[in-house]
Amino acid sequence: MHAPDVLIVDHDPDVRAMLQYALGGEFNVRFASNGTDAIAQLATNPPDAMILDVLLPGVDGYDVLEARRERGLAPHAQVIMFTAQADPRDLVRSRGLGADAFVSKPTDPERLAATLRAHLAAAAGA
Repeated sequence: MHAPDVLIVDHDPDVRAMLQYALGGEFNVRFASNGTDAIAQLATNPPDAMILDVLLPGVDGYDVLEARRERGLAPHAQVIMFTAQADPRDLVRSRGLGADAFVSKPTDPERLAATLRAHLAAAAGA
């Protein structure tokens, strides 16, 4: 059984490094630092899951979700929004655009990993 492929989309190199450390032993982790790169990766090499920040330079996380839905990119990938946005409307908007979960920053990386595991397991059982 192969390790799930996880695309982490975050503009902050410290967040990317922390998630590489927290998830790299269990998942095949790759990165995008902006929404444009994330969309390109979804189109060319769809991941099993994506951890997506809302606040990205230029093309933001919502734009990534809209492009994913409109273009049918990585339709089976589990999407976890990982953001400092705390307004309940952000959760509702994310879900409406196809996100599977919403985790607020800052959080314990193990909580994020557990959320990722749970959603991948649920998708595999569906």
